[in-house]
Amino acid sequence: MNVPLVRNLGWIFGVLLLLAFGAVMGASATTFFRVLAGPGQTKPILESITASLTALALIVAIAAYRFSAVKGKRDLFLTLHEHLVAPEVQEGRRLLHEAGSYSDVEAISRKNRKLVNRSLALYETLAMYTLNKDVYRKDVWSAWGWTIANLRQKIQWFMDMRENVDEYRSWPHLRRLLTELEKSPPRRP
Repeated sequence: MNVPLVRNLGWIFGVLLLLAFGAVMGASATTFFRVLAGPGQTKPILESITASLTALALIVAIAAYRFSAVKGKRDLFLTLHEHLVAPEVQEGRRLLHEAGSYSDVEAISRKNRKLVNRSLALYETLAMYTLNKDVYRKDVWSAWGWTIANLRQKIQWFMDMRENVDEYRSWPHLRRLLTELEKSPPRRP
């Protein structure tokens, strides 16, 4: 499911709904002021009330969209964060952290490679969401930037080892994120 598309469709639907609400409220106001003032005497007032209600509906729609977009990005980040702190993912990071050279990475057992692979797959997901702006980059940099930057060389060794074995260049988003982290390293927490 394309999250930004769904979010935008929801926003468009909300704007249309609120504009319809503004039109109904404007029509209700028109009827109300006609009864109060009599026919023909309220046209300028009614037009300004209708326009004001429509503008108010649009402002509410934009504010609601902005609030839901912020909340959606934060919720997505928190979900990813929960997955990244899972014990088996932490174990995969620990195995990478202990590797002192490319040959140490190659020596990781098949069972343990699955743990490292899971960690890097989650980093790939985090990188994809970060690069696509589905989560806030400052949140990712703050929570995970230092950890990823600290493991950068070891992650690269593991990706190179996988590429040599599988003859496939995996984790394209993570590779781009590592390049960004190298150019602009995060501050140590």
